[in-house]
Formats: sequence, C-alpha cells, structure tokens
Amino acid sequence: MRWLLPLALGAALLAGSPVPSAQSVLRQTLQATQPEFFDLLGVTVTLGEGSDGVLRALVGAIGDGPGSPSSGAVHVFRLDPDSVWRHEAELAPSDPDLQMDFGRSVAYLADPIRGDLALVGAPLWHTNDLGKAYFFRRHPATGAWAEEFSFREFPVNSSQQLGSAAALCALPGGAPGEALAAIGARGDDDAGGFEGAVYVFRYDADSTAWVREAKLLPPGPPEGGAQGDDLGRSAALLPLPGGAPGEVLLLGGAPNFRSGPQTEHNREGAAYVWRRDGATGAWAYETRLTATPLQRSADFGWSAGLLALPGGAPGEALAVVGAFGTSDPLPPDPTGNRRGALFAFRRVPGPGGSATWVQEARLMGEPRTPEE
Repeated sequence: MRWLLPLALGAALLAGSPVPSAQSVLRQTLQATQPEFFDLLGVTVTLGEGSDGVLRALVGAIGDGPGSPSSGAVHVFRLDPDSVWRHEAELAPSDPDLQMDFGRSVAYLADPIRGDLALVGAPLWHTNDLGKAYFFRRHPATGAWAEEFSFREFPVNSSQQLGSAAALCALPGGAPGEALAAIGARGDDDAGGFEGAVYVFRYDADSTAWVREAKLLPPGPPEGGAQGDDLGRSAALLPLPGGAPGEVLLLGGAPNFRSGPQTEHNREGAAYVWRRDGATGAWAYETRLTATPLQRSADFGWSAGLLALPGGAPGEALAVVGAFGTSDPLPPDPTGNRRGALFAFRRVPGPGGSATWVQEARLMGEPRTPEE
C-alpha cells in the first residue's frame, strides 16, 4: 500500500510497504519542477486513481508562485508503469493574488465521461481573505489540465475564507459526469457569529455547468451555532452506501465548537452530518458528532473523512474525525502533550430512513518521550 506523507518543507515523501505488517520505507521524494524556498509543497495531499487507471497525487504548495509571488499552486504527479512518480502538471489560478493560499485544500475525482476533476481552495484570496474555489478538469483525450470554473462570494463580513475545505464525489444515479462538490467557508457570518458554512455545488450534465445547490450552516443551539464554530475547516462527501439514487452524506468539521462557556480554551470541537434527499436534492441535518470523552482545546473536526464499510449493510458508513489537540492522559497533563487522535464513528441505519452514529474507536500514536 502506498502513502503520501505531507511535509511543509518543499517536498512530499512517498512511503510504501509491500505487505500490511511490513515497515514502511521511503520510496521517492516528490518535488516541484523548479523548487524554491517556502514553496511549502506538501501542505495538502490527495491521492486517487484517475479514469485512465493511473494513480495520481495532487500536492498543494501554498507558497509557490507561478503567477503573483506566493499565490500558491497544486502539483500533479502520476505513477508510471515503471513504478516511478513523475510530475504531470502544475495547476495555478487564472487570477493569482499575493498570498492567497491556493492549494490549502485539494480534492480529486475520476470522471471518464468529461475528464477527471480537481477542486482547489484558496481561502485567503482577496485583501480581506474572502476566499475562492477553483475547478480544474483533465481533458480525457489530451491529458491537459485546464481551469473550468471558479466561485467566490462577497458576503457582508470579510474573512469568509471560502475554500478552507474541499470535497468531491460522483452523484449516484445521476447522468454521466454529474458530480457534487463541497466547499468550506470557515469564516462565514450568515448565522451572525462567524460560525462558518459549507457550500454544495452540483455539476449539471445538461447545462454542462456547476450549479449552486445549497449553503449549509451549523444547526441552532444546543446542537451548534456557537460563535466561531469554524464549520468548514474540513469536509467530506460520500454517496450513501446502498441508498437511493442521489442520496449523499456530507461531513463538516467545526473544531472551535464549544459546549460550555465561550472561552478560548473550551473548544472541544464537533463535526456535523447532513444527508441529501435523492429525489429533491434537498439537504437535511442528521446529527452532530463529538468525541467521548470530551476534552477542551482538542480541535476535534480539524480533519474529516467518510468511507463506505466493505460488506456493510445498506446505509452503513464510517466517519473518521481528527482532533490534533487531544492529550493523553485525560484530562490534559500539565505539559499539554497534545498528542492528537483520530475518532472513528459508524453510521447504524434505523427504521424509516433514520440513523444513529456510534463512536467505535479513539486512535492515538505510540507514547513518545518529551524529547521526541
């Protein structure tokens, strides 16, 4: 199995292991074609198999500057038949701006009909950090990448940071080429307190255009909606396993969620789940995920992912949520070790389309010495 390990040092390291029990070894170091200081290549990484059967890695480099200095870029690498990774393309915005953080979030989706998709967030675009999201498509015949669409919104507040998260998935049961995109906006102020939001777009095969389908906000109290929730820091999409055509799950992380007093050191974090109705395209709030046990300053929701369970029942799914501020033992020790953790939740389908989410695991790395 191959893994890409992101580094903020101008390179991405490829490690692999031929068998699950073997120790991973360094296979190759991936670099930009013209690496420079502070490119920050590796700040984000997504890995997937293209519609042509080729494994690709899309690696963000928010300090790269093919246009305006430090506007950012995304480098596309492919794994060739000789097992060597080679640089395929460099994705850059059509309107580069200084320190826009292009490449802060990246998503990739294979599409054999209209060409593979890449969604790239630039949350610091514009002087007020309004943010912007860019869609790129790889031409199925020529293999060339080109910008297809970009989205930005000018809300009343500044610092919306649209593009703080990105996710893509095929629309189950839709016309060939139809897809969904989720774009985080962690600084959105529509609810009145910078709680954040997630935008959902649908690629319409008939009009061959991206259509805004929904803007999802945190639920009201007591489920969420506290000032500065940070919803949109992470996002994930998954067609509902065994569901009806068009049914999709969306997971959005809100690492600044607070269940108690609104203090800086009381942010346990949360992740919200929405479900798309396949018949109407409407999104409905399903539940809020929180870690057990709760821990202050855990930043639960900083990263998030959704997976289908192999061999699972219809409607079952797995959510994995990162909480890099988690400490052990609990409560945090005086040194504030903040070892971090991953929390796994399983979706258990119920009658009438209902579902409950159950925490299955809390995963932490091996204890380290203070020096490490």
